[in-house]
Amino acid sequence: MKKLRFIAHYEDEIVQGNPLGSKDSLWTSLPNKPIKALEYTLPYGGDSLKLSGYEEYLHMVEVCMTIGRNPQIEYVYIMGKIGNKVTSYRITVIQKSAVTRYKIGDITVRVYEVGKEYRGGATSGWKTGIQFI
Repeated sequence: MKKLRFIAHYEDEIVQGNPLGSKDSLWTSLPNKPIKALEYTLPYGGDSLKLSGYEEYLHMVEVCMTIGRNPQIEYVYIMGKIGNKVTSYRITVIQKSAVTRYKIGDITVRVYEVGKEYRGGATSGWKTGIQFI
């Protein structure tokens, strides 16, 4: 499996985050300027998921904590916000069991109202985007 990471596309440069599982993804260190597109490499096949045209973007991970073990990243989320709607793309990173509904690399897309985009609540860490009209 290749290293998963986000790639932020700007008008004048492309910035890659650290591989998934690093102590710091570098999301909070991104340049303070509008993102043209946000891309995420997928676990298999060399494919990627690329979002563009959103007013704001967010990258975050969901971690599973098991007593006596190191934390494991279960899902990666990349989100795009336009107006009062958030489109959430959840990428499955680990498969809990052979009978689970979602397999590694599956993408679940959902649309939420702003402020209810993650487990019914708001998220923070949004970065400004460039919305295409």
